[in-house]
Amino acid sequence: AARVDTLGLRSVQQDLQRMRGLELLQAALNPSPGQIGFPELKKRQLRHAVMTIRTALADDATGEARGAVKSLLLGELIPNCMQHSSASATAAIRTAVELHVPDAEVWELTHALYQRLPSVQKQEFYTSLSQLCLQLGRDAPSWLLTPEQAACQHAIRQALRSGDAGNLQAACQKVMDTPGGNEACQEEMRQAFSRLRADFRLP
Repeated sequence: AARVDTLGLRSVQQDLQRMRGLELLQAALNPSPGQIGFPELKKRQLRHAVMTIRTALADDATGEARGAVKSLLLGELIPNCMQHSSASATAAIRTAVELHVPDAEVWELTHALYQRLPSVQKQEFYTSLSQLCLQLGRDAPSWLLTPEQAACQHAIRQALRSGDAGNLQAACQKVMDTPGGNEACQEEMRQAFSRLRADFRLP
């Protein structure tokens, strides 16, 4: 490393690392001819690609690598994967989140692509994206919620703002009684349980 610095080649090394990482990411996420779902070989390729990208990002003083990763994922990989299958789409979206592409931009693009899907595919994608949000520990975006999920999310947020323990207990029960409620209100339920434990001095 010292010799690389002495020769003034660190920036060249970083550029090569960034390009290598982007190439690996493209190879891992872009669907292959005849590919079904997101097979184990692709998962292994993706793990290697993400490790390489993270090394490049760690040395990214200019932000150039981060910008290139974001552009590749939003401009090419997520759209291609959404066209292919829900399994490929969730792999691409998970990768974007793990590599710190802003959530708002990821979900805005995903929403636009989701809206273009044929009706028969939307249910499959709805299930996969809901499960992905649960695995990532993030609330599902509002456009992915059913009216019942949106209602219980609104109720628990209001209860959290009110500070009333009785209202909060009732709102938590509403979330638990609503199909998909826990998935839609993960962060709110964490806050509610923490608040209720403190209020009732529970361990």
